[in-house]
Parts: sequence; structure tokens; C-alpha cells
Amino acid sequence: MLRFSSGSQRSDRRCARRGQPDGNVEHKTRPGGLSSSPAEARNVAWRTGMLLNRTRSVVSLIVLLAAGAMTTTGADRANHSRLALDEASELLREGSLIEARHLLRGLDRNELEELERERAFELMTAIDRRLRNADQDELNIQRAMLAIRLGDLREADRLAHAVRRSDGASSAQRQEAADLLTRASESRLELIEFVGPAIEQAILDFENGMYPEAKAHLDSVHRSGVRLTTTQLRMLERTRDRIMQLEKTRGRPFEFQQISLGLLQPGTVTRREDPAADRPETMREEQPDEAAPDGADEDMFIQALRFDAQRLLAEADRAFEAGRYSEAMRRYSEVVAAPYREHLSNEEATQAESRMAEIRVRLQLDDADQLEELVRIREIMADQSRAEFDNFISEARQALSEGDTERARNLAAQARLRLADSRDLFSETEYSERLSRQQNLLQEIIAADEQIRQRQVETRERRLAQESQQAELRRQREIEDRINESLNRVRALQMEQKYQEALQIVDQILFLDPQHPTGLLLKDVLQDVVIFRDFELTQRAKSLSYSREFNEIQRSKILPRDLLEYPPDWPELSIRRGEPTAFAESPADRRMLAEIDSRRIPASFRDNTLEDVLEFVARVTNLNMDVDWDSLADIGVDRDALVTLNLQPMPVRIVLNRVLEKVSPDRFSRANWAVNDGLLVVASDQDLRKNTFIQLYDVRDMLFQIPSFTEFPALDLDSVLAQRRGGGAGGIFRDTDQQGGDRRTKEELKDALIEIIQTNVDFEGWRDNGGDTGIIQELNDNLIITNTARNHRAINGLLRQLREVRAIQINVEARFLVVTQDFFEQIGFDIDVIFNAQNSQFKDALAQQEEFGLVVTPQGGSGRTSLLPSNLIAPFFNQPASSQSANIDFTFQNPGAAPGTPALIGAEPVQFVVTRPDSTSMIPVQQNSNNLAQSLLGGSSFATDILSMSPAIGIAGTFLDDIQVDFLVEATQADRRNVVMTMPRLTFTNGHAANIFVTTQTAFVSDLAPVVGTNAVAFDPTVDVINTGFTLGVEGVVSADRRYVTLTLQTQLAELVSFAREEVSAQTGGGTQQGVPSGAVTSDIQLPIVQVTSLSTGATVPDKGTLLVGGQRLSSEVEVETGVPVLSKLPIINRFFTNRIQSKEEQTLLILIKPTILIQNEEEEKNFPGLLDSLQNRFDSGF
Repeated sequence: MLRFSSGSQRSDRRCARRGQPDGNVEHKTRPGGLSSSPAEARNVAWRTGMLLNRTRSVVSLIVLLAAGAMTTTGADRANHSRLALDEASELLREGSLIEARHLLRGLDRNELEELERERAFELMTAIDRRLRNADQDELNIQRAMLAIRLGDLREADRLAHAVRRSDGASSAQRQEAADLLTRASESRLELIEFVGPAIEQAILDFENGMYPEAKAHLDSVHRSGVRLTTTQLRMLERTRDRIMQLEKTRGRPFEFQQISLGLLQPGTVTRREDPAADRPETMREEQPDEAAPDGADEDMFIQALRFDAQRLLAEADRAFEAGRYSEAMRRYSEVVAAPYREHLSNEEATQAESRMAEIRVRLQLDDADQLEELVRIREIMADQSRAEFDNFISEARQALSEGDTERARNLAAQARLRLADSRDLFSETEYSERLSRQQNLLQEIIAADEQIRQRQVETRERRLAQESQQAELRRQREIEDRINESLNRVRALQMEQKYQEALQIVDQILFLDPQHPTGLLLKDVLQDVVIFRDFELTQRAKSLSYSREFNEIQRSKILPRDLLEYPPDWPELSIRRGEPTAFAESPADRRMLAEIDSRRIPASFRDNTLEDVLEFVARVTNLNMDVDWDSLADIGVDRDALVTLNLQPMPVRIVLNRVLEKVSPDRFSRANWAVNDGLLVVASDQDLRKNTFIQLYDVRDMLFQIPSFTEFPALDLDSVLAQRRGGGAGGIFRDTDQQGGDRRTKEELKDALIEIIQTNVDFEGWRDNGGDTGIIQELNDNLIITNTARNHRAINGLLRQLREVRAIQINVEARFLVVTQDFFEQIGFDIDVIFNAQNSQFKDALAQQEEFGLVVTPQGGSGRTSLLPSNLIAPFFNQPASSQSANIDFTFQNPGAAPGTPALIGAEPVQFVVTRPDSTSMIPVQQNSNNLAQSLLGGSSFATDILSMSPAIGIAGTFLDDIQVDFLVEATQADRRNVVMTMPRLTFTNGHAANIFVTTQTAFVSDLAPVVGTNAVAFDPTVDVINTGFTLGVEGVVSADRRYVTLTLQTQLAELVSFAREEVSAQTGGGTQQGVPSGAVTSDIQLPIVQVTSLSTGATVPDKGTLLVGGQRLSSEVEVETGVPVLSKLPIINRFFTNRIQSKEEQTLLILIKPTILIQNEEEEKNFPGLLDSLQNRFDSGF
């Protein structure tokens, strides 16, 4: 439950410190520097009870505001807020700055009304101002009081000890600090019973996952400063360490609301009952729990004083008006003295004093009366000083009797101080007597203090010795307990593989006991484990880095979808770097210029004055216009200049230009307008030109000249031979600076750009052209221009247009499409018949085969193991008719070897004679139309490739009897379609030329140079290089409407067909005289055969359109038919005597071109819609 006793008792002490009842008044300085007058001492006794209960009301108000915020209505909250502000104001007036600031900080400003918020702000400002000038020891006492009330007893002890150790603290402040320490000790005794439940609740909250609540309970125990038992300390540290470990894993601490340990007891909110009215008024500091007397709130006391002051003032005024001057003088004297003076306004006090002076004049008071009044006042002051002195002496003796020598000494010192302050009020005898009383009392205090100190020293030494011994035993036990607990934590962390944290716990163990054996062993083990884990993590990090790099390599293989691809983070990059690089108007000027350009107004003026016209324009457009009539008068333009103009609704810019042109006297004395600081300024042109400023323009991008690459290698033999004739083989790679002397230097481009600016923007205003407005300087390829805002706008617009033209690029895609279609069909039939196959010739040859083992047929035939009649016919028919004989060469194998055994190595053919037939020889009937058809089909490479291989299907057979029949059937059909596309791409700047070539270089021997020596000759080869592949040279320009591209193309496509060889011979010298025979030396040179396709043309193509700029179509068709005359024409049987082969070849070459216009702003808007607008808006908002 909430306990109000701490706040009440704190207030009791504050009231007891600042005033004592029974007429014993303490004269001291108030917090904040206000000193109480002697006359105020008479009222302190009455104010003490009221102050006590007023402070109690402040505490109650703070608690009610905190406890009832969730249940009160809006009206209740408003009342509480007003009460809190009133209490804070009263606390500020009294000097309780810390409590007033704490009360204001507890208010929710969102629930305050406007006037209340302003009042709270004023109060907080006043508090801060007072805090900067206040006594730090007094502030620490106030902070300690607040800390005790909030339950932070540890902080209260710290602040109180700081006051007692402070060299600048007064005795009263030290005494008050000691009282606070006593109260904190008493509060800790009251809170001991709540420590155990608070720790148990913290552990329960931690187990339930309520970590902020658990941390709040532990914090309340810590702030209470209660001395914990060993068990409680171990439980608290264990729970706190677990919470810290969770916070470390979580990465941030748990947020919690501080609570006071006194709030943890069960029950409801209660409050002390006020004691009876007949309670003794004297407050003893040794009895902090004694209740205060009953009384009204301090606000009632202040109101009563204010009421009495007003009452006395009113009675004095009535007496003065009634002519009762003596009574009025008495009343005025009372009201201007304490305690009523501070409750009067300055005007009321001044009026009272002036009337007192008037009364003295009217009554004509003499000096004796004034002296009498002065004596009376001194007597009053003397009585007050005696009362205060006696009160200090009495309290000092009472404190001495109670053993509080420190307080007795302070009271005696205060008595001496009060006596010294009032020395002029006492006689010398009375002053000496009272001084002697104070000194005697001080000697008694010193003697008593020495005795008490000796006893305290002896007692303290005995207590310290016992406490030291007990503390050492407790420390040893605590160390053992902490080491055992730490070892358990180390084992748990090892199970969780948190070796680094476990090593830290081991270091803590060794810090407590450096020779602990288990700790030393665990440290070595854990260090090894940590190093091994670090090695594992390093290896994993290395593997991850390799994997990431491999992914980056694979990602780089992804082909782009578009011609121009922006990075994914382009918007963020643009926002970081998207600031303007040239002149930019302020937002106000841009709005004004936009209004002038977009607003259209009528212009119907007939002999109207210039002043009326400008006023009409300003009123219609609602623009802020400033007309400098003085500067206009200097050029001869006055307010009454007549203007006649009749125009349909036109933009304001045009209307202003036409009006000012009409009133301008001549071209040298012109009226003009400008926009400056959001105002439309109308003045003389000469005066407007004085408003210049410097702007830096970065034009390095415009000084960078992109060359035109117009040269590229030619892919024909003429270029190769020309290179050889020119002195070498050469290569395809040339100097990239192909413009030669036509390319301008950077200085020339810079001078040209400056000339363009000075020619097109205010030609007459530049100092280089004789004017006095514009200046252009250059540094590091930047232009530093001094000019007016109008001219800066024009320069910026000119540069922007130049950059827009330069920012156009052309992407050209050329496609070389080669489509080849081939068709082949063959149906062949061949039949041979040999009549009289079993005659005597065949039988004799068969007998010789069996005798000598014939394995190879004559004329290079393939080896066979048997002999057919056709083997005897083929040699005979293959010989010319004039050479036909009966001698036929055969190669035999080893005599007596088994059939199939290879012939002898180096065996020579054996000639034998084939006998003549007995009656009739073999009669062969053979046809060769199939071979003839294949031989005639020599012009088709596709057919030749097919015929060089086996047919698709072939059927062959031999029938052997008295007649040998050989037949062969071949059938093949082939269809080939081949598409080859070469598609180079090229991107270049608008109006420039570029080229691309992809070639294969092949070296060949193009020439042989004879090298002659003595009786010897050799050849020195000359090696040239031929390029095959394709080249593409493009020069293009975009049309003015950005829709068409005009191109000039030069392209070549070269293919190496083959190399022909040419033999070169040389004759060597010699003869019989030299003993060296003469001879010839031969070698070959290579003659490349290259197929070249070249195209040079120009065309206009729409953006992203495709144009067929050239091509070639080749078609070849061959059909061969061979057969036996007459028989090949007979139906049905002609199939046996006819062979037909058909071949078709088609090749189509298409050269297509597709240009694409790339405009930077257009591409950026397409990829990131709205980015340019957002960048512009962001830049606008930055001004």
C-alpha cells in the first residue's frame, strides 16, 4: 500500500527546521536568498502548524494525481492540474525547488489547457533559473528528501553524506543531513520485512517471462539500501545475472517503471489520521514519527495574512480619510512592517508610505517624536533578539542533556551569531553577560563532546574489530558460495556451447581466488576450446566468402533485359547525389515565375497611366509587386506615362514585356522587371543589373569530346596484300583517336562554350563585350559566372538544352541472317549378268587357287577366300583392247598354308596363264549407269558429301550357277536446313561514328624469298594474316523530333573457304667439276580463298524499327539421269536400266538494321517512374 508517513515526516522536519513554536524564533536565511526580518519571528509559532499540514497536502496531491490518473474524469483531471500548478507555485515561492520541479514533471502536458501549459512552462523556467543560482547543499537536502519519499533510500544516503562532507555547508544543513540519514535508517528498518517477498516476486516474474517486472523489483530492493542476508544476496545476484545475460543476448535492456519497495505490501491506500488539537506544539527532531498539531493548510495561513494586511490597510485608509491621523499612522506602520509587508503590492506599499509621510507633515511631528518611535522599535527588536538568544541557549542545553553535542554546538553558535547581530541593541553589561553565558555553554559542550568522542572511539574500535572478523568470515563464505555458483554456471554454459562467456566466469573465479585449481584447469581447457571454435568460425567465414564470390560470378552471367539497365539502388543513389549542379531558383522565386508564365490576363489599355497598368496587373494576378519609381524616373519613365495596348488574354510575362517596352525611351534606357526574393520588381534595367551574384557551373562533361571511330579493318585479300606491299603484315587494332587533326582541344571547346554563352545570353551585358554586368572566369574546367538572376536562368536553360542534346545515344543492332536449305535424292539400280560362267577358264583358275592359295584378287581388289567368274572378267575389261592378254598377276600366300593365312611379306605377284576356253568364253553383260550418275554430279558440295558416305539403304547380292547375276540397289534422300545469325550491337553518341569487328586471324605463307648460298638454295617465307569474321561501322544522327535515325553503314562478312597451294621451285648449282650434283628445290605458297560479303549504304529508320538494308539469295539445282539406251525408255523395265540423282541448294543472306534511341531522362523515367519529380520536389523543399 502507499505510505504517506515518509513525506509527512519529511515535511515535519522541514517545518521544525524553519521555525519553532512558543515564541522561540530561529532567524536564518530562506532558500533562494530571501532573509526573514526580526518582526517575522512573532508569527513563526502560528505558521508552524499550518506549514506542516500544507506540506502533507502537497504529498497527498502528488499521490492522488499519480494514483487517480486512470479513473478520474476530465473535470477532475483539470482540477488536479490546477491544484498541482498552484502547489508548484507555492513551493517555488518557498524555495522548495526540487519538489516543485518533480511535481511539474509529473503532469501530463497533453491534458493541460493552453493557459495551464503556459503557466507550467513559466514555472519550470523560473525553477531552472533559481536552480542555477541556488545553494548546492540546500538542493542536495531537497533531493534527499524527495528520494526518501520516493523510496530511493540509497540515493538519499549519498546526498545526505555529500552535504555533511561539504566544506561550504552550514551547521543547520549538516544537522538536517544527519536527520535525513536517521530517517533513512528508520525507513530501511520498516522495509526489511518487504525485501524477501520482493526478491521472491522478482524470481517468480523471471520464471514467468515477466522480465521488466522482475528487473523493477530487483531495482526497488537495490534502491532501498536494505542490508541483505547472504541467501538474499545470492538470490538477487543470480536473478540479476540471468537478466543481464538475457539483455546481452537480446541486444538492449528491458525497460521498466521504477517502484518503491514500500508499495509492495498488501492492502489498500491509507493515510494517517490527524492528531488531536491539544497536542504539544513543540516539535522534537529526535521524534520524527510524532504527529504534527492540527491546523489549516498553509494556503489558509497566507490568505489570513493577506486578509489581515488588507484589513489593516483599509482601516488605515478610513482613519486617514476621517482625519484620525494618529490611528492611521499606527495602522500604516503595522501594515508596512512584517509579516504584512510582503502581502502588499508595490503600489499599496508605496501609497502607505506616502500617506505616512503626509501624516507626519500634517501632524508636524518633531524630532523627539521620531526618536521616541525609533526607541520603541529598537526595544521591540531587542526583545526579539533576547527571545531568540534564550531559545537557542535553551535548545542547546536540552540537546546537550540528550547527548547531541553537534546540535548543541550549532545552536550555541547560532546564539552567538544572533547576539553579535544584535550587539547595538544591548547595553555593554547585558551583552557581556549573555556572551559569557554562551561561552560557558560552549565550554560545557566541548567537554561533553570530548567525553562522548572518547567513548565512541572505544566502542567503535571494539565494534570494528568484531565486524572485521565477522566480515572476513562472511567474505570467505560468500567467496566460496560465489565460486560454487560460478562453477555451476560454467558447466551450464559449456552445455550451451557458450565458451567465451564461460571463460569470463572462470576469470571471475580466479579473481576471487587466483590459486583455485578447478578454475586454473578450466581456464586452460576453455582457452583451447575458444581458439578451436574461432578457427572453425574462421573456416566457415572463409567458405561463406567463397560462396558469395561464386554467387557474384554466377550473377554476372545474367544477361540484361534492356539496352540500358539501371542498378536496383538507383533511387537511393539519386537521392544521395541528386543535388543540382547549376543555378537553381529559390522556391518562392520559382513559384512567382511559374505564376507569371502560366497566368493569362487580358491587356486592354487605352491611354492608361503606367501606375494604373502595373496596379491592375498586381491586383489581377495577386502577385507581390515592388515598383522602383526612383530608378524609373532616372531613365525618364514616370508614373503618368501613358500605355496603349490591346491584347487577348496572354501570359503575364508577355504583358509586362510589352508594357515596359512601350514606356521605355530607347534601347539604352529600358524599363524591365525581375523576380527577387519572391517579389516582382519593376525598375530600370540598369538598376536591376546591379543585383548580381556568383554561381559556379560544372561544365567538365561538356568539355569531354567523344571521337568518331571511322576506321576499321577490311576483310578482303586486297587489304592483306596492300598491307604487305606497304611494309608489313599489319593488324586489325588501330589508334582509337581516329579524328586526327579534326578533334578540338579542351581549351578550344571551353572558349567555344564561353562564346556561345556570351553571344546568346545578354550579349551587351558582358564585360568582355563592353558591358558592366556579367563576368566569366574559369578554374579547373568550371565556369565561375557573375550575373543577374534572369541571366543565370538563361545560362542554366542554355546549358540544360546542350546537355539534353548531348545525352542522346543510339543503339544499333545489325543482324546477318544466313539461311541455307539443301535437298538430295538418289535411287540407283545396277545389275550384271555373266553367261557361261562355269567354262574351262574359270575351272582352271579355281584349280590354281586351290593349289597356290589365292588370297588377293588382281588389280588391288579386296582379299577373298574364293574365286568368282567376275574376278576373271573385270581385269580383262579394265585393260585396253590393245593390251588384253592371257597373263594375269595374282598374289599367292605361302604354299601349303591354311586358307586365310596372310601373304608373305614382300611376296611378289606370280604370273600365270589363264587358259583359253574350250568352246565359248564367259559372256559378261554389265552396266555402269549408277557410277556415271555419281560422277556427273560433281558441282554440288552437299551431294558430294553424301555420295562420299554409305547410302541410306543399300541392297546387294550375287546369284552363281551357269549364269552369274550381280545386283545392287541404293536409295538415299537427305534434307538439310541451316540458319546462322550474327547479331552485333553497337551504342554510340548521337552524331558520331563507331565500329565493331569480330574477326579470326589466320596466318598463311604468302610469299617465298629465295636465299642463295654456295651450291645451295633455300626459301625465306613471308607470313601474312587474313581476317575472317564481320565488321560493322555506323554513323548516325537522330532527327529533331526524336522519332527517326539516319544511318550510314559499312559492313563486311568474310568466310575463309580454303587454301590453294602453288608450287615454287629453285634450281641448285653444281656439276662434275665441283663434285656436287645439281638439282631442284621446291616449296609451296598458300593462296587463300575467301568469301566476302560487303555492304555500304545509308538509310533513315524509325526508332526501334527494323530495315532490310541488303542481302543475297543463291539457288542451285542439279538433276542427273543415266541409263541404257532403248531399255531405259521401256515402261516398267526401265527402272532396272536407269539411275537418277537430284540435288537442290538454296542460300539466303539478309542484312537487317534496327536502331534504338536512348534518351537519359526518358530511360530513367521508364525504369523508375516519378523519380525525377521526387528529386526535384526534394530539392525544392530543401530551400
